[in-house]
Amino acid sequence: MVLGDMVLIGQTVLETLDLLVDCKNQRLIPNPENPEMPVLRV
Repeated sequence: MVLGDMVLIGQTVLETLDLLVDCKNQRLIPNPENPEMPVLRV
């Protein structure tokens, strides 16, 4: 979803791509449990 100049990604998309939110550093990171194996290839 695009809201003005911000892009919001939903929970379902994050889970599908196997990404986690790092709130402290304000970034997305690969799941540390399996960083080399995403659930979905893009």
